Amino acid sequence: MSDSNESSKPPQDFNIGHHLVESHFSDKPLNDGLKQLLDENECRSGNTTTNGRKYLLQCRVCRCDKSIFFCSDCVRNGDFTDSKIRIPERFAEKKLKYFRLKCEQQLISDRMDHHMNELVIKDELEYKIRLLEANVDHLRSNLSKARQKLSSSESHLRKTRCNQEECKERHHKLEAKVMDAKQFLSRRQNGITRLVESKDSYDSYIKELVQQRVKQLTTYIFPIETKDMIPDTSDRHSILNSETTPLLETISPLNTPINYSIVEPWICGNGDYSAYALFATNERDYLNRDSSFRNAKYRTCAALAYITQLVNIIAFYLDIRLPKRLLYSEFFISDLNETQFTHKVAKLNANIVYLCLSQNIDSELLNPRQTVQNLLHLLNSSHGLGIRNGPIVMTPDFYDTIESCLLEDLYLIDESELDDNANDQNDENLIIEYDWVENNLPDLQLNIDAQYSKWCDIDLLIDVEMG
Repeated sequence: MSDSNESSKPPQDFNIGHHLVESHFSDKPLNDGLKQLLDENECRSGNTTTNGRKYLLQCRVCRCDKSIFFCSDCVRNGDFTDSKIRIPERFAEKKLKYFRLKCEQQLISDRMDHHMNELVIKDELEYKIRLLEANVDHLRSNLSKARQKLSSSESHLRKTRCNQEECKERHHKLEAKVMDAKQFLSRRQNGITRLVESKDSYDSYIKELVQQRVKQLTTYIFPIETKDMIPDTSDRHSILNSETTPLLETISPLNTPINYSIVEPWICGNGDYSAYALFATNERDYLNRDSSFRNAKYRTCAALAYITQLVNIIAFYLDIRLPKRLLYSEFFISDLNETQFTHKVAKLNANIVYLCLSQNIDSELLNPRQTVQNLLHLLNSSHGLGIRNGPIVMTPDFYDTIESCLLEDLYLIDESELDDNANDQNDENLIIEYDWVENNLPDLQLNIDAQYSKWCDIDLLIDVEMG
């Protein structure tokens, strides 16, 4: 069937009436709208029914609204063609050909699917093979890496085992060294214990020796004795009325002063040396007097010189460095004025107090101004003289007492301003100032060889223990 306007027009004698349409579409009754549409088409085409109306229907082939010019049987059987042009092939033949071609297409499609399935399977297999090859390559690379890692781990394991063996050897050596060190420490501890015992024994020996030597000093060389100065009544008035009364201190029958003699000269026990200052100030007034009136000055200087020498020797025995440098010759090598004398006495008292504190003398027994009393406390100590170990401790009250009694006198002369040549000269005097004492007194025979052999034995013992 053609879609042109001429071919689409049905022949004049081939119009189908309204009743044919209703009979053709008897299974589907026409509605009012369709009937109206058919009437309009019949009026437009000039074909009318008995009532003067034409009908248009939609072609079931081209789906166009046309006048009904076919029968339902022809359409059903496919026996329809163009009214003007002879179509060589009917629709039924085309339909049969279509079905045949469709069957052939299906067969070809099936064969194509079969072949395509083989190709797909082949492609899938090739893809799987490529995946497996890639997986194999990956596994081979992993295997190679694992082998390399295994070889490195084996080498590391061998090194670790070697290090472990070396550590075991070092451990055994260290254990042996630890045992040797423990044995060495044990020997050292035993040696130290023996050395401490030896030190204690030598300390006690040195303490006894120092006490013995100090006792010999105070017995044979520097004897210190108490001397009561009680003059006669007849002489007392002459002394009180004389100009030398201050030199002999105040004498009263009720208040008898305690004086101490060192070797021969004596000194006041209360530490009051104002007589020296008074005599040094008024020395011209006593030039024409008898020499006995001037003996107070020289007697005091001689006693202080002996005490200074005794203190220096005791400090040497005790191996103590005194805080103030003082030579016994400073008291009589030249005439001292009041300031110099007071300063040197303060230095002597400071040295004696330092010695007393180093030997644990009770500070309540000490008076910084009483020279001889403090020295006697040192010599008569219940602890005994010995080499001190540890610091010197004093109470704050006693420190305040020392400051009030000695500090002002110690600062009377600034020793830092002294000439260095004078210090060198004092060093030379310190070397030669000790008098030679013959070694022929009782209990003064010194067995030097025996003492030297003892000290050699100690050094040998220390070397053996340290080695």
